[in-house]
This record gives sequence, structure tokens and C-alpha cells, in this order.
Amino acid sequence: MIDRNSVEIYLGLVQRALSSGGLLIFSNREKNLAFIKQQGLTIAEVKDCISCLSIENYSSGPLSDNSDGNRNDVWIFGTRMSGVEVYIKISFGDSLNTVICISFHESEQAMCYPYGGENEND
Repeated sequence: MIDRNSVEIYLGLVQRALSSGGLLIFSNREKNLAFIKQQGLTIAEVKDCISCLSIENYSSGPLSDNSDGNRNDVWIFGTRMSGVEVYIKISFGDSLNTVICISFHESEQAMCYPYGGENEND
């Protein structure tokens, strides 16, 4: 398991990218789009949710994942929204100014949170 400091550094880079006008790119997966629509979320709200992730939301990573042509490691986080556990898989694009949201949907199985537990983001 990765140490707390490494997770906090990664989240700091994500938050810095998203707060400084960096891009948030969504993987064009039907599951993500359907969930976002079902929950009545805007892209800005999803961006805020990702920006507010903390060490307690960490589930796993960094992991190698070549899906969608991704060349960088992915990190898995989870949170609760309206009582639903949300599975969030993110990575960086070609630079640290681009965050790629590969997954943002209801978790298909119970998630593990080694540094605490998911937060309710209502």
C-alpha cells in the first residue's frame, strides 16, 4: 500500500491543476454520463467533487491502466453522494494541467478505504 504522504501529494497536484484552470477531461463512457445525468450533476459539480477528494477517499493506486489509451498511472477514490457510493478513477493527461476522469459512477462493489472512509458530498 502506498503511504499517506504520496496520496496527499497526488491529491495536491490534482487540486492545483483543477483550481488553476487546468482541464478536466471525461472518458466518454456511457456509464459515467448516465450516472452524472441520473444524479442531476453538472460537470462543474463533478469537478468540485474531484477537487474536494481527501486522503480518506483514497482506495487504491497508483495502478497501471492502459484503457482508453491512458499512458499514466490511475488512482481510485470513492465518495458518497446522496447515499450512493461513487467510484472515481482519475489520472493525469500529457501534463499536470490535465486531469482525466476515467470513471465517475456508482461503485459496483464495496470499496476499501485504507486511510479512513468515504465522505458524504451532498
